[in-house]
Amino acid sequence: MSTVCAPPDAPPSRQSRRDICPPVSFGRPAVIIGNGPSLREFDLKTNLRGYATFGMNAAYKYWDAIGWYPEYYSCLDPAVGMSHITPIKRMIKQAARLGIQKFLLRDCVIKKLGSLKAHPAVDNFDTMQGRSFFKTPERLITTGSHTCAWAATLGYRDIILLGVDSRYVRKIKEAHPVDDLVLEIVEEPVDNPNYFFEGYQNKGDRYQIPTPQSGADESVHCLSWRHVCQNLKPIGVVIVNATPLSQLEVIPKVSFNDAIPFIYTLRQQTTSL
Repeated sequence: MSTVCAPPDAPPSRQSRRDICPPVSFGRPAVIIGNGPSLREFDLKTNLRGYATFGMNAAYKYWDAIGWYPEYYSCLDPAVGMSHITPIKRMIKQAARLGIQKFLLRDCVIKKLGSLKAHPAVDNFDTMQGRSFFKTPERLITTGSHTCAWAATLGYRDIILLGVDSRYVRKIKEAHPVDDLVLEIVEEPVDNPNYFFEGYQNKGDRYQIPTPQSGADESVHCLSWRHVCQNLKPIGVVIVNATPLSQLEVIPKVSFNDAIPFIYTLRQQTTSL
């Protein structure tokens, strides 16, 4: 494994929970960890030291296996949240031990947490939607893009995407429709090309159809990222995609090794204008 650029050690600035646009912080860069297959050869434990890390959805299965967890967890697909409510509860209960500082969940999932719904580490995405740049039409909400927006609300301004491949196979053969939006895995997948480890999806898991097409030119996934990027740019957020083979073209792409220097270059260019 090659050596990666080390991020600054400064922590992000603190913010009031009511302050949707905290003071700009050029502290630790945040890494939004997608679950695409490009992540298969990436050593999370080694390469992400010093970064603020955001993980999502069913990747907890992999974290359990390697004994490493991100600082922030998000799940904004209601079907996924309901399917994985038991492990989500377990992570919230063990948050201090696991090192997870916050959880971003949908209101319908939070209501199923029982007494844990009042846990101070739980953030309700649906109560944030009406706030400034976080407001988004329901059809454009994806976990990856809105985890990026969440990172900005927490004060992070330098953001790196990792494993955001945007190369989904919309329906694997083991998935059967529950309704127009939701699929269920009805038998153990033999080969799932959408994720970076075997067993990401198992029999009984439910999820919304990935990147349903909203038009001829762009998927909902791409439109969602475009919407979030437009909203975050005015407050000084710089986003780069450290997945060079990603099909997400709305964000500049660079290798992970070069992500930090590239962000600094982009900031210098902006300052000089």
